[in-house]
Amino acid sequence: MKKFRDHQRYRSNPQQRLILGIFIVVVGVLALVDNLGLLNTQQFLSFWPTIFIILGVLKMTQARRASGFIFGGILLGLGTLLTLQNLGYIVVHWRDWWPILIIAVGISYMFKGTRAKNNPAENDYSGSETQNQLNLVNSNADSIEIVAVMSGSKTSNASANFQGGEITAIMGSAEVDLRNASIQNEATIQVLSALGGIEIYVPNDWTVVLNGVPILGGMEDHSVPPLTQTKRLHISGVVIMGGVEVKN
Repeated sequence: MKKFRDHQRYRSNPQQRLILGIFIVVVGVLALVDNLGLLNTQQFLSFWPTIFIILGVLKMTQARRASGFIFGGILLGLGTLLTLQNLGYIVVHWRDWWPILIIAVGISYMFKGTRAKNNPAENDYSGSETQNQLNLVNSNADSIEIVAVMSGSKTSNASANFQGGEITAIMGSAEVDLRNASIQNEATIQVLSALGGIEIYVPNDWTVVLNGVPILGGMEDHSVPPLTQTKRLHISGVVIMGGVEVKN
């Protein structure tokens, strides 16, 4: 059983491996030529926003809903604008454009309100927020979609037919409790963690299969494997300088 889990842990999406592999090779080549004195790589510091471009592309390739695709597009657009500004092709006065963040937050709340009206079970909020505790979101929806950017999220799902979803944590944390949920056969959760942490709690009768790509980060499964593997939760995605942990 342990050998099977260790083997599954490092399987990954070929497309994601290709994108990340190219990025790692480019970084390694630049470091090598700089050490050999063949090229001054300081001039490449202008391209640091490409990390947002890479995160955006990864998010868009694994998005299962339109909102995930839109969020990936925002990261892609932000990285492109910052890169063009650093290269001197455009001039953006960010002090003039910061209200866009407020507009984006407002639109996000509007969409959440619409989804809650159409599907009350998907957005059932309970609990109160204190200084040391996040609001707990209870849901019976068959899928989850969690985004924590420089913030924290705590979610509990009790669906009788859980089918997976997406979890994104960028410089933030996300905790998902699935111990009251159930899956018929298999479900898949796509994760994207960059300088963030994701914790997933699963029932005792679920078998966890990790298929992610960790880069300067880690994906760990501390759940106890059941005797019968009739219910499987696949967790795939990318972890960059972050962590994903699965527990019972």
